[in-house]
Amino acid sequence: MFRHVFSAIRLPIYIIFGCLLFSVIAVPAISAQSKELSLADILIALRSKKAPMDEKNQILTTAVAQRGVTFELTSDVEKELEATGASAALIAAIKDKSPKPEPAKDPVQVASSSPKPLGPVPDAAFYKGRAMGLLSAGDLDGALVELGKAIDLKPGDASLYAERGSIYVKQQKLELAVNQFSLAVQRDPKDTASWFRRAAAEEKLGQTDDALAHYEKAVEADSANEPAKAAVARLKEAKAKEAAAAKAAAQPAQPVDQPAKVIEQPKAPESSAKADVKPTESKPVESKPADPASNEPVPAMIAVGDLNSLVVELETPRYSEMDRRLNVQGKITVNVILDKDGKVVKVDTESGPNSLRKSAEEAVRRSKFKPATVNGQPVGASGYIVFNFTAKRGW
Repeated sequence: MFRHVFSAIRLPIYIIFGCLLFSVIAVPAISAQSKELSLADILIALRSKKAPMDEKNQILTTAVAQRGVTFELTSDVEKELEATGASAALIAAIKDKSPKPEPAKDPVQVASSSPKPLGPVPDAAFYKGRAMGLLSAGDLDGALVELGKAIDLKPGDASLYAERGSIYVKQQKLELAVNQFSLAVQRDPKDTASWFRRAAAEEKLGQTDDALAHYEKAVEADSANEPAKAAVARLKEAKAKEAAAAKAAAQPAQPVDQPAKVIEQPKAPESSAKADVKPTESKPVESKPADPASNEPVPAMIAVGDLNSLVVELETPRYSEMDRRLNVQGKITVNVILDKDGKVVKVDTESGPNSLRKSAEEAVRRSKFKPATVNGQPVGASGYIVFNFTAKRGW
């Protein structure tokens, strides 16, 4: 009899046990698959070095489309994602899945007996305090995320942008640092520390004109800012030396006086680099084209200065969208050496943002020039081309 009773209840017991096993194993797995992604999840994945950036962006784009996100895509969050390497497709997917603010409803007066929440509501100071704690622990990326939350709650606080700029300086992301210090002084023009830090970052980037102007702004904001005063004096002295050197280099070479009686001089080869100065005769020389058969030596290289007169086709330098957004701009002077066929043999730049310098150098290399001539003979030439990059129109 007991055997029949056990057989009758055995099947329901198996069914109940199977349901419990499914609830323990399958349900958590399904829940884990559908968990929405936080901003920290995405930033950590982008910074991971276990896969190429294109692959990480593709995986994250699919995950965001399937699972959604827990945060709203503000302009500051979008800049942070772009700086970390997020692709346009990933940002578009985040924007599509970003929580939409609910429309405001008419308030309804309802008597409530529920108790008020205990403890303070997180505000900008709360997130700033967390950021400073993470910064002290060496977690720079985590501190940036917390400062972003603080800025969302208090976008007019200049100190938040200044702190974020200081972190970018530690990470050697100087263009981003300049952008954050700029936002800080826009909100507080008397913030002498942010003026000084912005100028210091610009000086490291080679933007000496902007650096000098902003060191002077730091002095205007606080006349007792001695480091800013010293920086102004140092840059002005350096600029004065550069101007004097440029003026000396631009002066034409003086002719060398010859004795009244000159022994016939041998003809110098065309490739001679020492024939920069033509010998003069005791009699004045008439201002007419030289005879092609003349024995006067022809210099192998002449200094032209501005090379626009020799330009046949000048290429346009590339100006990236990231540089425009970050307001990376300025004048870039490219020093150029041409051979006697007008071909570019050497280019270099001495100052300015690295990305703009490289773009300007590549543009000159792709450009075409006609050869310089002396007495109708082609010679090598040295000079410069200037590009003026502005965020509004490129260069």
